[in-house]
Amino acid sequence: MLKNQSLKAKLAISFLLVGLVPSLILQINTYFLGKSSGEAINKQLQTISVDVADKVDRNLFERYGDVQAFGFNTVVLDAKYWYKPGTEANPIVTAMNNYVIAYGMYYLT
Repeated sequence: MLKNQSLKAKLAISFLLVGLVPSLILQINTYFLGKSSGEAINKQLQTISVDVADKVDRNLFERYGDVQAFGFNTVVLDAKYWYKPGTEANPIVTAMNNYVIAYGMYYLT
């Protein structure tokens, strides 16, 4: 088949075959490397999402404990202190200031 072809055609076919083999090898290598790196990225994203979910759970659990602690504060149940301005005259304000000092998180209270 190649005997009847010109030198130009023979060279073109041989160059094409020589270039096609490394190209196929590179393509196969890239496919498998891309697949394995995709799996590694998926594992990293899964680890990060589990860490974030754990931190959110811990933070919400802490706030739940804060609400329970505030609920056990009996000074809030006494209606005569409600809407009474002033820090010294109102034990609710004193209790809330103590919460701000203890937890360091409720500075807007």
